[in-house]
Amino acid sequence: PEEVAAGAIKGAKNINIFDPNFANKIAALDKTKTYFVYCRSGGRSGQACNAMADMGFEKLVNLSGGYMSWR
Repeated sequence: PEEVAAGAIKGAKNINIFDPNFANKIAALDKTKTYFVYCRSGGRSGQACNAMADMGFEKLVNLSGGYMSWR
């Protein structure tokens, strides 16, 4: 949440990988859509993409370098 307050891509939905309900929140998403996943620097977003792929998501893009590279 602190990182989101420091900057986020307009329209992005914040789902914290450390949230105990992370898997449930991800499971509620439409698996047919494409998701661009990012964090501040790119590490956790890679973990999130792996978790999402394990749950059956196929259209995932991890924004290399995270928000710091895209702002």
